[in-house]
Amino acid sequence: MWSGPGSRHIEAAALHASLTNEAVNISLATVYNTLRDFERAGSIRRTAVASERVWFDTDTGDHQHFYIEAESRLIDLPSGWQPHYPMPSPPDGYRITRIDTVVHWEPLF
Repeated sequence: MWSGPGSRHIEAAALHASLTNEAVNISLATVYNTLRDFERAGSIRRTAVASERVWFDTDTGDHQHFYIEAESRLIDLPSGWQPHYPMPSPPDGYRITRIDTVVHWEPLF
C-alpha cells in the first residue's frame, strides 16, 4: 500500500485553487498559516522536496517518500521501508527523532 486510508499530500497553492474553485473566499496566506497551525498542532507534517516545493502530509507517522519530479507528485514508500546505510551518531546531548528520506524518480525515456 502506498498511502494509508485518508493519507494525503497537500500543497498550499493547490488547496487554495481547489477552495477558490468551490467559491470559498480565502487568501493563499491564510491557507499557508492554517496549514502551519495544523503542523504545529501535530495534525499534519511538512515534507520539503526542494526549496520551492513543500507538501503537508496528513500521515504524521514515520514514513518516507518517492518524488516523481516530472509529475510534481509525492507518494509514500511502502510501509516498513528503512534506509540501507549506516546512521550517524548524534552529538552528545541529542537524539535522532526522525529521518526524512525522499527518493527522486524520473522516467527512463
